[in-house]
Amino acid sequence: MVHEGGSGDGSWNLTTTCNAACNCRVNKMLPVCYKEEQTLYYSACHAGCSSFANNTGTNCSCLPTAESTVTLGTCSEGCYKIFLMFLAINSVIRFLDSSGRIGNMLVSYRCVDPKEKSLAIGLGIFLISIFAMLPAPIVFGFIFDKSCLVWGTKCGAKGNCWLYDGETLRYAFNLTAAGFTFIGAMFDVLVWYHVNDLDLYDEDKNVENRRQNNRRQTSQ
Repeated sequence: MVHEGGSGDGSWNLTTTCNAACNCRVNKMLPVCYKEEQTLYYSACHAGCSSFANNTGTNCSCLPTAESTVTLGTCSEGCYKIFLMFLAINSVIRFLDSSGRIGNMLVSYRCVDPKEKSLAIGLGIFLISIFAMLPAPIVFGFIFDKSCLVWGTKCGAKGNCWLYDGETLRYAFNLTAAGFTFIGAMFDVLVWYHVNDLDLYDEDKNVENRRQNNRRQTSQ
């Protein structure tokens, strides 16, 4: 995207020397892409285009040559392989993350007295809410806000974000999520280390019950 720099509130100045005379408005985003360099412009006006027809902008003063054109839409070429890679890595992480949930639940049931199980369940839900459910929207909302380049306005006040810095958002969002997942995995390792001899399924009791049943059947 063409710009001259950022302002103090984290937004970008969309006016450059090549489109200063165009008096472009920013009340509505209509992105166009210069595919040769994969450059995204806020609108055809911000690309300095004097004409726009059939979803194509021509005679654009911000482009390298007079014959260069921009097309309506974002620059999405080359993203498919990265998207497939993201899905594959995310699926593996989610699989590994979910594989320990049943074990964690059983540990919380087995390591307390039967009369305290309801208290243990309630305490576990409380801790999840305090350390995960409540702060997560705040943390990730802060990341999204910090990655915003252009804020919309409504009645003179800041509105929704119209354009994000994709690279910054991608790294900040995924690395933060990966960091929290890593911390959770470390706690799982500690749990495994301290309760590795815990009988999760009451195998000894089940074996004894089967023996008693066999004895009863034999005596009959």
